[in-house]
Amino acid sequence: MKRQVILIGRINQGHLPIGGETAKNQALLEVLGKYCRVTALDFYRNRQRPWVYLQTLWVLMSQPSATLILSTTASNIYPLLKAFKLLHIHRNIIHWIIGGKFDTLVKEGFFNLKVLNVAQWHLAQSKQMAATLRECGVKGARYVPNFRTCPALSHKRTPKSADDTARFVFMSRIMKEKGVGEIITCAARLNAQSYGNRYTIDFYGQMDKTYEQEFLQAISHLPNVTYRGVLNLTDTSGYPTLATYHAMLFPTFHPSEGIAGAIIDAYMAGLPVISSDWNHNREVVKDGKTGIIVPVHDVETLSQVMIDIIENRIDLAPMMENARKESETYKVENVINEKFLKEINVL
Repeated sequence: MKRQVILIGRINQGHLPIGGETAKNQALLEVLGKYCRVTALDFYRNRQRPWVYLQTLWVLMSQPSATLILSTTASNIYPLLKAFKLLHIHRNIIHWIIGGKFDTLVKEGFFNLKVLNVAQWHLAQSKQMAATLRECGVKGARYVPNFRTCPALSHKRTPKSADDTARFVFMSRIMKEKGVGEIITCAARLNAQSYGNRYTIDFYGQMDKTYEQEFLQAISHLPNVTYRGVLNLTDTSGYPTLATYHAMLFPTFHPSEGIAGAIIDAYMAGLPVISSDWNHNREVVKDGKTGIIVPVHDVETLSQVMIDIIENRIDLAPMMENARKESETYKVENVINEKFLKEINVL
């Protein structure tokens, strides 16, 4: 008989993933279902679905021996861990860390260690985060890469030729903190320098409603910059579409940025990533090998990198190959398998 697992987090089950947490949890739900009987407690838009709290209480009471996987931000699951400690409830609890600030918050004493250690495992997407958590006394802190379910691309990437228009892509939430404004500023600079007919930038992602008007107004003055909506990577055409670009722009400065799924998606499609030196980005983007690291908010350096790509002064071919090789690390079957699930006592 398959072991029981309860998965708690934002999932947006049955719909396209919105952001990193839902993308990760949808992939997690799919792979866990191959090994376990999974009850999913979906907290996506939980304020509009308050009955999920009653559902959670019932499931926790009716499945007392099930492994509990908490795959959401620490602030969301901390009250539950606190309640378990207070009530002396013992069960196999796995905290699958979302975001890139958890280690900083622990270091600053934001969370009580005794409460956190109610969970047997704290799985971090970053090696640096896992090491910091262990130094702070968090038990069961372990590095587990972010992951994606991705079909193998059927064709080899064609490097940019001297005559090709450079095709840049951004794929994440359309919001200021993801560096969207920096990209637009670079585009305006390059167009003013007569590069406008030598490159394009396509934006994909869920629109932040508070930024939508400003964003659409800004790109309306840039004929070679286009918003393409949300790219469905669960569709068979998703990754092949992403693979038509030459490089991904990712100058994020989002406070809670972890190991961004957008970077992994880029690697799956064989795309080098032009990334800001922010949070854990340097750990996953190998400067000069799988992409290029630029200083945060430095539009001058970012603009110059884009020009160097347009002018073919940067050889993208080895970076494309390295990105594809690096993507193997993040394929879900190489991260979550029977051996790993036994190690964390799920099986």
